[in-house]
Parts: sequence; structure tokens; C-alpha cells
Amino acid sequence: MIHNGKLKLADFGFAKNVGSVGQLNKSLVGTPMYMAPQVLKMEKYSTKCDIWAIGLVFYEILFAEVPWHARSELELIELIEKRPLQFPKKPEISANARKFIEGCLKTKEQARFGWKELYGHALFDGKFHEFVDITEKL
Repeated sequence: MIHNGKLKLADFGFAKNVGSVGQLNKSLVGTPMYMAPQVLKMEKYSTKCDIWAIGLVFYEILFAEVPWHARSELELIELIEKRPLQFPKKPEISANARKFIEGCLKTKEQARFGWKELYGHALFDGKFHEFVDITEKL
């Protein structure tokens, strides 16, 4: 979206009204390959599941493959939980890019980047001047 000459990123593919800041979601929608482990296991999850998807897409853009290859959701869950995140040797990526992906793809939601950490990450070199966390307003 563009508003007042500023580019804004949004994903309304499965938009849902969340009643309060602490409320966790339980619905399962989307493409399993890009789902956070909490979503795949049908556990409660927060907006950090979107940060997982961002990290996974970024990984795929850089390496032209996903970190875990599976034939089923069950196999994918097992691989994510048992096989640590690995990076191909080629192409070489910066330490900032690696740390960004690692922060986004933490399997434990509590350890995963939050929105302020994501937007403030050194990878973006201060390009996000205005950070608005919409979950703070719910």
C-alpha cells in the first residue's frame, strides 16, 4: 500500500479481528510450509507467527529453497523441532542477514523476534523510521 508517498507492507489474506492485546489465536489458515510451529501444531499463537513467515520467505529468496523439506504437515513439524536451522554455503550471506533469519525462525515463539526487533534490525539500517505496532492499540 502507498499512503502519502510512503510504502507500507500489509497482508490481509486471512485478516481477523483480535479482541485484545493478550488474546491468542487458534484458527488454522494459510500454506503449511510458511506456518510457524505453533500454528502447525494447532496451539495458541500470536502475531509472531507472521514474523516466522517473513523469515522463511527471506530465507527462500536468498537460497532458492526452504530450510525444511517435508511431504506432510506432520513431517514438517518433526523436522522443525528436531533439525536445527541450517544455512547453505552458497550464496554467502552477511552476518546481519543470518542473524535476522535466525531471529525470525526461533521455534519457541517467546524467543522469536517481536515487531520492534524486526523493524529495528541492523539488516534494515534504519530504513523503517516509523514503527507502528497495531497490537498495542487492540
